[in-house]
Amino acid sequence: MGEKKEIYMSGLLRELPMTPRRYTLLLIVSLVMVFEGYDTMIIPYVMPKLGPLWHLTPIENGALASYGFIGLLIGSIVLGPIADRFGRRRVMIFGLIWFSIFTGLAMSANGYGSFAVFRVLGGFGIGGVMPISASIAAEYAPPQRRGFWVSSVYAGFIVGWALSAVMAMLIIPAFGWRGMFLVGLIPILYAAVLARWLPESLQILVKWGRPDQVRKTLSRLGYTQFENGAFEFHLDELEESHSLAQIGLLFKGGMGRTTVLLWVASFFTLLFMYGYATWLPTLMVKHGHGLVRSYSYSLAVDLAQVVGNLIMGTLMDRFGAKRVTIVYFVLLSLSVVLFGVNSTNAYIYAFSILVGLFTAVQAGINTTMAHIYPANVRASGIGWNAGVGRLGSIFGPVVVGWLAVYPMTLEGYMVAFAVMSLLAMAAVALSPIRYERFSPDPLGEASVS
Repeated sequence: MGEKKEIYMSGLLRELPMTPRRYTLLLIVSLVMVFEGYDTMIIPYVMPKLGPLWHLTPIENGALASYGFIGLLIGSIVLGPIADRFGRRRVMIFGLIWFSIFTGLAMSANGYGSFAVFRVLGGFGIGGVMPISASIAAEYAPPQRRGFWVSSVYAGFIVGWALSAVMAMLIIPAFGWRGMFLVGLIPILYAAVLARWLPESLQILVKWGRPDQVRKTLSRLGYTQFENGAFEFHLDELEESHSLAQIGLLFKGGMGRTTVLLWVASFFTLLFMYGYATWLPTLMVKHGHGLVRSYSYSLAVDLAQVVGNLIMGTLMDRFGAKRVTIVYFVLLSLSVVLFGVNSTNAYIYAFSILVGLFTAVQAGINTTMAHIYPANVRASGIGWNAGVGRLGSIFGPVVVGWLAVYPMTLEGYMVAFAVMSLLAMAAVALSPIRYERFSPDPLGEASVS
C-alpha cells in the first residue's frame, strides 16, 4: 500500500475551487439567520400593543426587548465555545429548535413576568446560533471573498428583521400581537434541513480524529478526489498548539488590545442598533405618525440594511474591513442626525434608507474577527464579542426608555443615537488592526500588531 499524502487543513479549502454545494451551504446558513432575525425583531412591533395592555412605564416597555438580549448574551458566551469543542453542526440544530419553541411559547404569556421568562429562554438559543453561522461561513468561504460571505450571512439576519416588519403590518391589525409569536414556531421545521445538509467543521473533524467523516464531507461538497483514502489529514502546528475554545488565545500574540476594543465597538454598535430598531415605531407614533406607517419606516431601514451588508462585504474585500467600517460609522452618524430634522414622509423614507444602508457596520466588526481569529477558536472569538457586545443590545432599549421619560424631541433622540455610533467608530479606529485585503497567512488570518 502506497504512502498517504499529507494534507494540512488550514490551507485546504483556500486552495480548492468553489463548487455549487459550497454556495448552497451559504444559503442554508443565511436562512437560519433569517429565522433568528425575525424572532429578535418581533418586540418593536408588539411594544405599542403590550405597553397599554399591561400598563407599562417607558422603561418597562423598553425592557421587553432587553430580556431576549439577556438570553442572547448568555447563549453567545456559553454555546459559542461549546460549539468549538463539541461540534458546530449539532449546537446550531439545538439552538434553532430551542429558540423556535420558546418564541412560540411567548404567545401564551398572560403578563409581564411570564413574557420575560420566555424571551430570556428563547434568546439563549439565538445567541448560540449567530456566532456559529458566521464561523461556518468564514471557514467554507474562499479567503479573498470572506468579507462578502460573512456579510451575506448577516444580511440574512436583517432580512429576518424586514420579514418581521412585513408580518407585523399583516398580522397585528388582523390577529393581534400573539400571532407574531405563533409564526415564530415555523423555523423548527428547518431543523430537518440542517440535519440533512449542514456539514460539520473540517477542522473539528480532524481534531476529533475522524478522517472518514472528513472525506465524506469533502465529497458532499463536490471534492470526490479525496474519497479513495490516499490522503491523511492534519492540523498544522499552530492549530495543534491551541486547544479548541481556549479563550486565552483571544488575548495572546498581541491580540488583547484588539479583542477589547472590538468588544467596545460591538457594545456601542448594538447599543445604537437595538435602541434605534426597538424604539423607532414607538417614537414615530409618539411624534404623530400612524402605527402601520411607523412599521413601514422600520421596514425601509431593514431592507436598506440588507443591501448595505452586501455592498459593505464587497467593499471590505477590496479596501479592507477597518477603513470601510470607519467610513460607514461616519455616514451612519450623519444620516441618523439628519433623520430627525424633517417630518415629511418622503424625507423620512429617504433617510430611513440611508440609516439602513450604513447600519451594516456590525458586519464590518464581525468580518474583521473572522479574519483575525484562528479557525479553531473563531466561534469562540465571535461568540465572546457577541456576548460582550450584547450588553449594548440589553441596555439600548432601556436607555432609550429612560430618555422617553423626559419630553425630548425626535431630533434629540437622533443625536443620542449618533453619539453611540461615533463612540463605536472611535473604538474601531483605535484598534491596531492592519488588515487591508486578503493576507496569505498560514491560517488565512490578518496580522495584528
